[in-house]
Amino acid sequence: MTPWRPLPGEQSLSPRTYAVADTLGAVRPAAQWVDAEVADANLSADLVSDLHVCLEEALANLIMHGRARGEAKNISIEVRTAPSEAVVIVRDQCAPFDVTDTVVTNADNQTQARVGGQGVRLLRAFATALAYRSEPAFNELRMTFRSGAVTAGAALGDLIRGVPAFSGLS
Repeated sequence: MTPWRPLPGEQSLSPRTYAVADTLGAVRPAAQWVDAEVADANLSADLVSDLHVCLEEALANLIMHGRARGEAKNISIEVRTAPSEAVVIVRDQCAPFDVTDTVVTNADNQTQARVGGQGVRLLRAFATALAYRSEPAFNELRMTFRSGAVTAGAALGDLIRGVPAFSGLS
């Protein structure tokens, strides 16, 4: 698991938070909100595309598969930026699911795998760093996107983009 670290100057930034309704129709507006929030971070178009893939996948998984711990999932997004870097934190009140510890299917089988069910692989391939924590009251998935940084799954990202169904990604 990637350790938590503050961004340079992060203490002076006020977090920007957006509540996400528990419906797939809420994913696009959430992504549009994130676009506006990261506009001043000077991210490349490819990195913004990678951020979108990860955000949409994380939200869709929570909406479709997450089980609320209580009455509601209470999904929210927080965005923090620094020059050439964005951190998107997805917070929820669902049963914990740590994407940083989940075993991923062997990459050699990627082209033979079905199109669905590849969300964890996408997150690992496109985010610069992933960190997850679960507390009694909430879970947080922290996805970092940094210009010029090599992702942990860079080779996997190239492989995924080579699959015809994913060829349009960044």
